[in-house]
Amino acid sequence: MSAVPEGNNQRNIERFSGYGDTYDRYRPAAPPLVTSLLTGYLQRKPELVLDLGCGTGLSTLVWKKHDYRIIQLC
Repeated sequence: MSAVPEGNNQRNIERFSGYGDTYDRYRPAAPPLVTSLLTGYLQRKPELVLDLGCGTGLSTLVWKKHDYRIIQLC
């Protein structure tokens, strides 16, 4: 049994039932480098992060760690 990341959408979790070990092995998390590259490109902290097609929400969670305002449209 794997831990459910805080803030994740239950529907998204249920879609991957039975595949947790495989998913964790090959897509464990979005790299923190994503936030550094994008904020560096903008040359400022974004006011809002929009995650379109967020799936399980792993890409959203990397932004949440930095207290960004986030909208998920899954």
